[in-house]
Amino acid sequence: MLKLFAVPARVERFQAPGSCTVVVSNAPSDLLLVARLTLPPDATHAASVRTLINWTTIETLIEDPGDGPPGSPPHAPFIVEERHEISRVSGDTPLRVLSGTHVDIVMGSEMPPADFIAGSGVLTVEGESWGKADVAIAFVPTNIVDITSSTAIISLERGQEASFEITARVIQGRDVTLSLTMHPQQGVEMLPLTIKAVQGVATTAQAMLRIAADSPLRDATNAVRIVAIGGLQTDGSIGDVNFAWDTLDIGLEVKAPPVAEEPDFEKLRRLIETKYNQIGGFKSRLGLPLVPSMPIRQSADSFETSFRSGFISVKADGTDIFAIAQTFCEISVVGIQCNIRQEAVDEIYGTVSCLIANSANSNSTTVKIPDDGDGVFKMGPVGLRVSGASGLIYSGPVADVLIAVMLIQQDSGDTSEAKKEIAATIAKAAQAGLAAVGGGAAESMFLSPRFIQTISLGVVNAIENMIGLPDDPFNPAYLRLSFAELAQRPHERFILPVDGAVGGEIEYTHAITASGLDGDNDLGKYTVYIDLRTFQQNEKL
Repeated sequence: MLKLFAVPARVERFQAPGSCTVVVSNAPSDLLLVARLTLPPDATHAASVRTLINWTTIETLIEDPGDGPPGSPPHAPFIVEERHEISRVSGDTPLRVLSGTHVDIVMGSEMPPADFIAGSGVLTVEGESWGKADVAIAFVPTNIVDITSSTAIISLERGQEASFEITARVIQGRDVTLSLTMHPQQGVEMLPLTIKAVQGVATTAQAMLRIAADSPLRDATNAVRIVAIGGLQTDGSIGDVNFAWDTLDIGLEVKAPPVAEEPDFEKLRRLIETKYNQIGGFKSRLGLPLVPSMPIRQSADSFETSFRSGFISVKADGTDIFAIAQTFCEISVVGIQCNIRQEAVDEIYGTVSCLIANSANSNSTTVKIPDDGDGVFKMGPVGLRVSGASGLIYSGPVADVLIAVMLIQQDSGDTSEAKKEIAATIAKAAQAGLAAVGGGAAESMFLSPRFIQTISLGVVNAIENMIGLPDDPFNPAYLRLSFAELAQRPHERFILPVDGAVGGEIEYTHAITASGLDGDNDLGKYTVYIDLRTFQQNEKL
């Protein structure tokens, strides 16, 4: 004999008088099912199996859920699961059950005597060749309570809430505290509520019903069932005494929102563009528009256009226009590492430049590393492989940036003069190219190999043309960062220990490696480490 399928093993508590249902799930095959309820010989209460119901669920795809409020995205299709009854018989008749379906075993109890405290029983379920299963049944006395509502129908628009009164009274039994909850309804919520029901006296409490803005309910009257249960233990199980329950059905009328007057989008667009230009346009703290066409979206009672580092908002009537800067970034040089040295000890210095297509100030910033005047990094042997460096190369809104690294192996040249020449060359290229174009077109130049080649040739020529500079420059190295990478928070961070400093370390997000040959054709390779930080702000401009 095989064990009967999916019969609950827990004790089913049974309020008397009343009914109780035990569900048997997922029949493994077609079979004939029999259920019987056995009470102890000394039982003072009467109960029996009343009905057997074979049922299954049917999924229906709702392809057209209807339109949402103006400005909201269309509702996506969704699946509704509905119960479908296959057959039912009286409790003393065997039930033919289909494979994969479910069975409700409905038991009923008569009114127990006045001195009834508790009772028990055993529900036995059998299925032909399948083994029998026993479910312990407990009977507890119950109060009879009644709950009513101050209204039969509540009318709401999506996204709204309404309060109404619920009144409770004890018809039979003792006073009891009721917990009221709503039967699950997609897109509708009732706030938790408790109410003390008293014998012969009406007690009233305020209930709150809320419908979600994206509720899939159609614009019609929908049934909402409120369930009141009393006498629960702290663990959520039904108590042994003083149990009470009742249900309340009310109608929820989902109203279509009033048709709002269509806003003048052209007027709003002009107002937003004017405000954008007033605060500096693409050179402002908002940066470039998130979408070049600057589309307008509705947000509550206002309309907004998003930028890379904030937004501009305006009311539908053209009033209360303002800009909010939300993010800004900082990019710094934080360290350098020797990968391959050229000499016994390399004396390395260089510059790190950041080119910005759209800046409120200069289109480029160049810092020297190390930053102590004519200083150099002495690097190469063990213990001199990693060194810290410092220099802020960008602070501003989210943008596309190009970082250029120029390293030089010093022999006897003037490091300060080299820095000036490199900075001037890069600034000239940025001014002639990026600043002259501006906006999104300037950023697209970062993707142009010709622009990179122009900068590289200019830097190399500037160093070679310096009178009396016998130093050996490395090949320029570059790193492009898109505005999307700058906007990402948090950035993945890495840790690299610093030589010669106990506990010292470099915390960085990006690395740029430059290499080159000296006069003796020896290869040198160094990595410069960059730290990118993006901060959140909400400042009105």
